Amino acid sequence: MTEFEIRPAAANDLEWIRSFGLLTRRPARQTIRWQEYFVAQAGQERVGCAAVERVGGGGYLYGLAVHLDHRRSGIGSALTQVRVERVRAWNGKFAAAL
Repeated sequence: MTEFEIRPAAANDLEWIRSFGLLTRRPARQTIRWQEYFVAQAGQERVGCAAVERVGGGGYLYGLAVHLDHRRSGIGSALTQVRVERVRAWNGKFAAAL
């Protein structure tokens, strides 16, 4: 199992998020707001990311991507959990994903 940590994204993660989205065949985004992202890191390697946007009385979960070599190790679940926790911190009433 991969050992990893989840952290809020920083400005210097922006280009990595953009290129990682292409690598993992996620839909291209015109604008990437790094402030909405969390990054999963295994050692010095970034291995996943996901974002949450405040919408109405809750949050929209989007952009979940995990590197193929690190899937099925709990990273996607951890990224989802931290985004739901952020919505709760906003006193959000719902978290939605498409």
